[in-house]
Amino acid sequence: MASSFQEGAARAAMARICLAYLSQLEASAEASEIQKSFPLAMYCAKHWTSHAVAAKDHDADLQAAIVKFFSSDAYKTWCKLYGWSEAEAASPLYIAAHTGLSGVVEALTTLEQEKGRNTNKTEPKIEIKIEIEIETGNEKGNESAGENDYVDALHAACAWGHIMVTELLLRKVKASDVNAPSGQGETMLYAASGGGYVDIVELLLSKGAEVDAQGGTYGSALCVAALEGHEQVVKALACPCAQCAP
Repeated sequence: MASSFQEGAARAAMARICLAYLSQLEASAEASEIQKSFPLAMYCAKHWTSHAVAAKDHDADLQAAIVKFFSSDAYKTWCKLYGWSEAEAASPLYIAAHTGLSGVVEALTTLEQEKGRNTNKTEPKIEIKIEIEIETGNEKGNESAGENDYVDALHAACAWGHIMVTELLLRKVKASDVNAPSGQGETMLYAASGGGYVDIVELLLSKGAEVDAQGGTYGSALCVAALEGHEQVVKALACPCAQCAP
């Protein structure tokens, strides 16, 4: 294989092709009709995120294409292919955080802040549906874009080990939100501990995460880390003083 081959560039190109393909589909068509008439539709729907993640955050054009995709009818078509109704679709911010697209997360949060500054206070607040967590399929109630959207996205980033996204979103939430439970009753610390993400665990502890907070199947972050065999996480949780020091 040629040494000049660049995996990141190739995967970025694949992601852009998938997004372009999805953008050409008829938004009003039924999912079954799309799958029958367009054989690459499901491949693109399933794999554009993995290609985008593999491309890292070095491709500004790809990041812009993803942000544009999230605001288009193609995003609704993508959700439809997964069997989600418009009301069930996860928010773009949640999806970007879940997959670890830190550049896209930053772009979306910046757009949200600019929207907030430019919107007259008397105008109705723009809402983004975030009723479903895509890795679990558990429904949640309607919430408006804003702090709750950031908290949900932060839970996803912690659960899937995306440290850069976690750092970014922690700057967007209140200090008390670091202990906010998810729809399944798990804290961010619990989710990160269960996944063995010691860097995120240490970061959350430094931000005031409570080691003894109860929730989740195994009751606490320490219990789930021990049961999953994450020795370094157990050590961090058992002696959090160093992480919590200013």
